Amino acid sequence: MRADSRAGRIIGALGRQASPPAITHRHGIPRNSAVGRIIGALGRDSAPYDIVLFMAPRTDLRRVTLADKDLAGADLTQADLIKADLAEANLHGADLTYADLTEANLTDADLTEANLRETTLHVARLTRANLTGANLDGADLSGTDLTEANLTGANLANADLIFSTELNGVVWTATTTWPDDIADSIRDKSETIGLGVYRVRSDTEPNHPERAYA
Repeated sequence: MRADSRAGRIIGALGRQASPPAITHRHGIPRNSAVGRIIGALGRDSAPYDIVLFMAPRTDLRRVTLADKDLAGADLTQADLIKADLAEANLHGADLTYADLTEANLTDADLTEANLRETTLHVARLTRANLTGANLDGADLSGTDLTEANLTGANLANADLIFSTELNGVVWTATTTWPDDIADSIRDKSETIGLGVYRVRSDTEPNHPERAYA
């Protein structure tokens, strides 16, 4: 492989001494991170994220701005996405297993069939997010705002919805899997809006251990 080819420059960049952490690319991506070095190797400060983020597991992306970006199928396993802006991002089929999305903004994001197993979404905003067929098994949804989110066919088995999770207007179906300890309460607080389709009533209070969904 030629050292001056695109692939050669990427491989070489990943093996080079990291640059100072204070220097960042556009959108706040650190130059000494795996993603930052790939962008630098490509010779442009705004490389397409739908390409770069396929190679971003375990990457530090805290506070990064990726709103409205095409990240479909991206490998973001164990990525640090604390306070990241992913509003309206396309994360269809993305792998976010064990990623930390604490306080992240995922408003109107497309998370259809995304893998969010054991993902931390504490106090994250998923208002109107599309989570159709998403795997949220074991996810931390404490304090998460899921107002009007689409949970059609989503798997929330073992997810933590114990404290202050906002579920007003959430749409779910007979194929949605809720944690066993709140499944009956969710059904009681929902209205039927179609054949096998339900919506959590808007008068439902946020989830607290001593009241709703307890």
